[in-house]
Amino acid sequence: MTREAAPPDSAPAPRARRLPIRSRASGMAVTALCLSVLAGLGMPLAERYDHASGVATAVAETVADAGRFEVWFGGLPIGSLDFALSVDEQRYSAQAQAQPTKTIDTLFGARLAAEGEGETDAELPRPTRFELATRFGGDRQNVTVTYSPPGRPQAVQAVPEWKPREWEIDPTEQAGVTDPIGAAALFLTPTPPAALCNGAVEVFDGRRRSRIELDAPSERENGWRCEGRWMRVAGFRPRDLDREPVPVAVDFVASPDGLARVMRLEARTGYGLAVATRVATN
Repeated sequence: MTREAAPPDSAPAPRARRLPIRSRASGMAVTALCLSVLAGLGMPLAERYDHASGVATAVAETVADAGRFEVWFGGLPIGSLDFALSVDEQRYSAQAQAQPTKTIDTLFGARLAAEGEGETDAELPRPTRFELATRFGGDRQNVTVTYSPPGRPQAVQAVPEWKPREWEIDPTEQAGVTDPIGAAALFLTPTPPAALCNGAVEVFDGRRRSRIELDAPSERENGWRCEGRWMRVAGFRPRDLDREPVPVAVDFVASPDGLARVMRLEARTGYGLAVATRVATN
């Protein structure tokens, strides 16, 4: 039986080593967009960098990481996004939880928590389960997506059920996608600079399909920048499908081991500039 996602206000925070808002819609969209765009940034999960040979090799041990991104929108802080990740040669699991600032919490009572797991793959994570729980004021939504075989959506459970839309898409026909958590795991794995960006990933969140494209990186002081775009593909209102892609940019810095780690993301939405910056955590 598919397990329901825990209510976002009761979901536990990620364990350590356990690894102006203009409308209700814009607030949730910014948080979801940050999670989605943080998805397509790195090399395949099943690879790491071998300094002796100078090439990417399969992960032979478990990699664990945890951290936090502070999120700003329109020049104002709106909250933070905590993540935790564990990945080895065969499987990955990851969690993310958005925490609003006191002002945003008072105005909107917003929460977002997501988790997922699946199999690592040389090209794209193949999810087996994805859960998303959101709360905005008095409205709550729990979504669970299961996959069979791994990487192919089999069923979507929404509590409460979504209102039918004429532009709905069939989850079982969404081949070649990953979920937001599985895709985010791509960028959380430290990446050799030569493997940064220069590619695309398609993300299915249980109802909508979108695409993230990142161009080849350009060198900057102490790191690299990748510019690209986030695009709506299917499951959106027809008039939204006609909207221009959202420009995005991602900044990386070199870690002591020589690998690139994402530090900052920006997305120029129709409501304003959204920025997510990685901060140090204890």
